[in-house]
Amino acid sequence: IMKNLCVYGRYKLKAPYEVLRIKYRKGNHILEHYNSLLKIKLTKFNGFFESYEVSDINIRDLDALIKSIEELIEKVDKIQLALIKTAANIQFRVDMIIPLAVIENSLTLQSDGVISVFSSLYQYYLACELLEQGCILCARSYISKNQLDVLIDIELQLYTRMFEIEKDLRNGQLQSCVKWCLEQKTHFKKSPSVFFLKVRIYEFSHLIKSGQTLEAFQYAVKYFSAPPPKGQKLVEDVLCLLAYNDQSSDAFSQFFTSDSLENLIHEFLTEYKSINGLNDGYSDFS
Repeated sequence: IMKNLCVYGRYKLKAPYEVLRIKYRKGNHILEHYNSLLKIKLTKFNGFFESYEVSDINIRDLDALIKSIEELIEKVDKIQLALIKTAANIQFRVDMIIPLAVIENSLTLQSDGVISVFSSLYQYYLACELLEQGCILCARSYISKNQLDVLIDIELQLYTRMFEIEKDLRNGQLQSCVKWCLEQKTHFKKSPSVFFLKVRIYEFSHLIKSGQTLEAFQYAVKYFSAPPPKGQKLVEDVLCLLAYNDQSSDAFSQFFTSDSLENLIHEFLTEYKSINGLNDGYSDFS
């Protein structure tokens, strides 16, 4: 059990490691860019007083320059804080992975240091599990209570999962998206959405396309017997595929265009960001 826990622990710690490294490199590039702009602006600011008499200075231009400098300083501060947080997140993984490898090999639990490692891991696992199960509010509360803010970047975790599901969708794999939709059952009940129905329709239409008519019929009975009012027309249209299995027809081909998959992906990204309160881009370096 202990060995399995160590293996699982190393997997959980390494999973977003590459994303963190990419984010850190991106942050450094952006920081260099903004620092260069800031130097140019400050040089220009000094030039105002070296090149002109005070009475000749254009107040509007100077005011605009000062505001742009203040905005750049704010962005630089924000990125520096984000880089510190990301570096701490990376270092946390390194600090935890090494003891786990030692424990996995020796399978001993003798020192206080090892106990401390597992105590921290327990808190980390639980926070990650809450995030993976879609319990965002609980996760935020738990992370704050246990002072894990520096170690766990909720936005990073959420974006990492979003990118993984998007990648699966582009490869025609819907399982991870269906799993996420099932986790959002409570939300979808409060705020009715036809997105999950569209995912089911996409699955159903591909059963038809692959010639699995019986499986498609069973699928329709299971998932389309009581569609939401907004999805009634969608279900009626797709059920026609069972009756008219003509792959050359427009009614059939509309479900298999590249646009149909792109639209599904777009709707997923919109739903995911809306439910999790995410911006259009990763906010730390936007």
